[in-house]
Amino acid sequence: SEPFYLNQDGTVLRVTSAEDVAVPTAIATSGSFREGTFLTASQAVEAASDKKIVGKSAFGINFALQTTNASGTLFSAGSDYSVALSDGKIVFTVGSLQVKSDSAVNDNQRYFISCTRENNGMLKVYVNGELKASAYNGVLHPLTGAKFTVGADNAVGNVELRQDAQAFSKVATESSAYLAEYFLVTVKNTGDRVVTFGNQHNGETIIDGDRVARFAKNKNAGVVLTLNSGDAAGTYLVDGATRTYASGERISVPFVNITADHVVDFGGITGIEGVEVTKLGKPSEVYDLNGRRVMTFPKGIYVVDGKKVIK
Repeated sequence: SEPFYLNQDGTVLRVTSAEDVAVPTAIATSGSFREGTFLTASQAVEAASDKKIVGKSAFGINFALQTTNASGTLFSAGSDYSVALSDGKIVFTVGSLQVKSDSAVNDNQRYFISCTRENNGMLKVYVNGELKASAYNGVLHPLTGAKFTVGADNAVGNVELRQDAQAFSKVATESSAYLAEYFLVTVKNTGDRVVTFGNQHNGETIIDGDRVARFAKNKNAGVVLTLNSGDAAGTYLVDGATRTYASGERISVPFVNITADHVVDFGGITGIEGVEVTKLGKPSEVYDLNGRRVMTFPKGIYVVDGKKVIK
């Protein structure tokens, strides 16, 4: 019987990092979190996953591409199928049937490519969400289950092998999402506190110890930080501007219709275990229990250097 791999989103396997191929040392990584990561193999290398497609079912390959090469194999699976470049154009081959895109994609710009075989055997090539070529000969070439292989010397990203042929509308949506202009929300100095980003984000990562999420232009972005018990009132920074928070408050920082990068720094948050009685001199920054910075100090309790002190 034919194996059928159907994850929640329809993928059979993905190649998005060096760990997703059998020889990780053959992969060089380029690009950025903002625009996407690209992988360039120094040699043809098989996927680490053993999942495969067998038989006459529909299938597809989606990927990002950025290259100046005019020719070369991008992906292959033995003699079952291949995706290649010829004259800078995408060539998708399944058995004896081949289709070639009508425009070149080797100008070093980012492209989102989708190559599909439909249930009736028709081959299609989409470039940036637009149908660029199709071919049909009435023959459904049976696939033998050869291993999915990434070709050498071309920068590819977001690679996925699918056990379906996505409809035009779905291809257009995924292409639009990939090619969108993205802005980053960076969150610093959270300690062990729980941070969540708005649900419209398109991935998050860790960069230099900071939490970073990316949002497409005009999406609603946001950060929520849940304080620990014992966190006293204090301040934090949003794009360099000081804001205050009360003890025990859940801090929410929204960015509506995002059109720029933002940085939220929670470095002013301090967990306080008790109250220390001390003489209050002239520290650089003193806050009251509501997190407001004060410049005069009548008798009372203040937050100084992360500790409650009594004057």
